[in-house]
Amino acid sequence: GCVKDVEAGKDDLIANPLPSLQIIDVKGYKSVHTLLVAGTPPWAALAGTAARLRRYPSPAALEATVGRRFGLATEEVLATAGADDGLWRAIAAVAAPGRQVVVPAPTFEMIPRYVAAAGAERVDVPWPAGGPWPLEAVLERVGEATAAVMVVSPNNPTGAVATASALRRLAAAAPGALLVVDQAYAEYGGEDLLPAVRELPNAVLLRSFSKAG
Repeated sequence: GCVKDVEAGKDDLIANPLPSLQIIDVKGYKSVHTLLVAGTPPWAALAGTAARLRRYPSPAALEATVGRRFGLATEEVLATAGADDGLWRAIAAVAAPGRQVVVPAPTFEMIPRYVAAAGAERVDVPWPAGGPWPLEAVLERVGEATAAVMVVSPNNPTGAVATASALRRLAAAAPGALLVVDQAYAEYGGEDLLPAVRELPNAVLLRSFSKAG
């Protein structure tokens, strides 16, 4: 797994320490930083890790670690390339032309893009800033064509939150729809919705390492 690969790589770095480098510039591009360095490139230090660099690491070790942290079975955990990737996978798994995705709005900017990419129709339901999750309004828009309902809590960009009781009512009222619960900002407020999601047969929950300080 990726954790194991990192641990294994320590021996290579100890045996082939990095040469002295001088950082001469740092340029930010979104969340990625490019370092421009002066000095001898550390290719020798990477020689022992070449095989690992040429393959995608297995997420099994990470999934097992996350499972232990949250009291989940390993098969309940799927590591993705960020929560964005998890959102796309969840939406793409059920959304398609002729299907609908109910989206309380405003919402995380990537959700409308993923719904469009899947060819589904987006059904927006107003969610005023500071107001409760619009359960009744969402229930009015759920029908046979509903493939998924998006639940972002705390909401990005408003910070408003959903509740476990709302999820339970929604899951019962829309058994044929997937509830996609995005809790990327769970550490910043609101109710932990994981226990409720685990009870529901038609819900998935996404968390992120990038927001947890």
